Amino acid sequence: MIKRVAFIFVIISIFIIGCGSNEESEVNTAPKINAFQAESTNVKVNEQVSLIVSAEDAEKDKLTYSYEISGGNIILDDNKATWIAPSTPGEYEVIVRVSDGKLITQSSIKITVSPVEQPTKKIELKIQWFGQACFLITSTDGKKILTDPFGSGLGYTVPSLEADIVTVSHSHSDHNNVSMAKGSPEIIKTLGQHTADGINFIGIDSDHDDAGGSKRGKNIIFVWDMDGVRFAHLGDLGTILTDDQLKAMGKIDILFIPVGGYYTIDANQATKVVDQLSPKLVFPMHYKTDVTNLPISGVDDFLKGKDNVERVNGNIITIKELPEKTKIIVLNYK
Repeated sequence: MIKRVAFIFVIISIFIIGCGSNEESEVNTAPKINAFQAESTNVKVNEQVSLIVSAEDAEKDKLTYSYEISGGNIILDDNKATWIAPSTPGEYEVIVRVSDGKLITQSSIKITVSPVEQPTKKIELKIQWFGQACFLITSTDGKKILTDPFGSGLGYTVPSLEADIVTVSHSHSDHNNVSMAKGSPEIIKTLGQHTADGINFIGIDSDHDDAGGSKRGKNIIFVWDMDGVRFAHLGDLGTILTDDQLKAMGKIDILFIPVGGYYTIDANQATKVVDQLSPKLVFPMHYKTDVTNLPISGVDDFLKGKDNVERVNGNIITIKELPEKTKIIVLNYK
């Protein structure tokens, strides 16, 4: 009887020891963050800064990265990320979390956001409208940006223009006729960051309709800075702006906004978007005129009840300063 008990004890001991070694072999260690840094820890409001994290995992597990910050907008690309600083100055803590699917390690850095110094030079921007969503914006030093050039069939005359940069919000024929621009301009028609002729652009994802793009597809909002002024062209935006879009756009000075409805936001929605952004200057676009047969409304629906409206006889205006209060400028297409 004693021998049998001793034998059972030995078996149980071996089983316990065996189980213990299995547990030890399955121990998982947390990922190790070797470095987490920003391209710069002192940036201006709405400026973009690259965030880079270097991490490893002892078990060679696939690592995923997530970020937390109280302001601005993060654009992710695996272990790299771009932070678009908010429009409010201050000190911001950026936290990165690295996970192997079981354990998480985190690290943080602090970035100081400073206000943009007002330009000391005088500005002389020229803004010309040809119809639909097509504008030619000329900087003080002569750089020309053409937005959403249209093709034939709308009723508007298709001009032949000199342009350095062309932006295309989506692939419909009344917005993508890049041949309108002579020569070899740089074409920007995708999401994300772009630099063309020394000007930084951000392409922000949006929808051409109120059904997540299922009716008319996607649309790109383009934002850029030129002459110390921040521009936003909304293309054929189909809904009011989300919080993420507002964060990505930052503080807008000059806004080009569709107001005609049916294919885009209508007059009431456009008014809400203007309230969301509080720009200095608003240029309505994509509305019915005397040469179009589109089932959209004219600009007057958008202008109802609004003060500080300037109607321009021609299709071009020169901007030398920005007003304190939001002003709407209605250009003629001819």
